[in-house]
Amino acid sequence: MDDNPVGFLIFFFANLSFSIIIFYFFLREEKGSK
Repeated sequence: MDDNPVGFLIFFFANLSFSIIIFYFFLREEKGSK
C-alpha cells in the first residue's frame, strides 16, 4: 500500500474542516431555536 502522504493530508484536512463547518452550523441552529 503505497499512498502519497500529500494526498492523504489534503483529504484529512478537507474532512476535518468539513466536520468543523457542519458542527459550527449545528451550534448556530441550536442557539437560534432556543
